[in-house]
Amino acid sequence: MESTNTPITPKQAKEWLRRGLKLMHEIDLLRASRAKMELIASGAVSGTRPARKKAGGRGDSALAAMSDYGADQNERIRELEATLSEISRAIYSVRDGILRLVLINRYVLDKSWEEIAVDMNYRYQHIHRLHGKALYEVAEWMSKHKKDVIECDTLDML
Repeated sequence: MESTNTPITPKQAKEWLRRGLKLMHEIDLLRASRAKMELIASGAVSGTRPARKKAGGRGDSALAAMSDYGADQNERIRELEATLSEISRAIYSVRDGILRLVLINRYVLDKSWEEIAVDMNYRYQHIHRLHGKALYEVAEWMSKHKKDVIECDTLDML
């Protein structure tokens, strides 16, 4: 977030919370990519041979490259998880349990407004009012903790 004394708006809070879903998706992609790389390295993928370590041979550089790639992915996952942790902290800072449930359903479980309304036994319009109140509380929390809120780029996703 910006380093000025301007308070965070509910709209900014909403955009920040929405990023959590993209971050979770990116983490899933990174983990799947890492798992595939490990399968290839072990030779478990059809048509590949396990990477063998031969002193001074191509195997050394291939294993080193895979190791570097895996380390880079692990570092990126740690960064994304730190941001997700901040988003969770913001959600759990909301004092009212009903408002918190709206946020969890929307920004953690990725439910539609209709699903949330049915699950919580509220009218669709009332869920939107509750959501607005919850965003206001998150914006207040973010304004107080602005210097601690972690920013992290996400992949551009469709």
